[in-house]
Amino acid sequence: MMEQKLTGDKAEMLNKFPQLTRDEAIALHDSGGWKRWEPRALGAFQLFQDCLCVPFGEFHKGVEVLLGRGVFTHEVALVKELRLEALGKLPAPDIHGIIGKIADIRGCK
Repeated sequence: MMEQKLTGDKAEMLNKFPQLTRDEAIALHDSGGWKRWEPRALGAFQLFQDCLCVPFGEFHKGVEVLLGRGVFTHEVALVKELRLEALGKLPAPDIHGIIGKIADIRGCK
């Protein structure tokens, strides 16, 4: 799969995304305006928001397009790692790393 990481101006643009308030996130969701966004843009925008403003399934698809790989649902619980991967500051995990994240999320060692 082609490398989809964000670099240069795109990475800087992500840092400029305004954080939506809870009410703004609900309004964006309800407006349906996000339906016109390309999956990669939707994934990038939502990945750097604290409040979910699009349906989770659409966010999940967008993050997969953005990162250029399948993303297991449990990985979303570690959003900081996905953000770093999108910015090219953390490599994509292998399957062992992905499975190991389950223990991290559950607090197991």
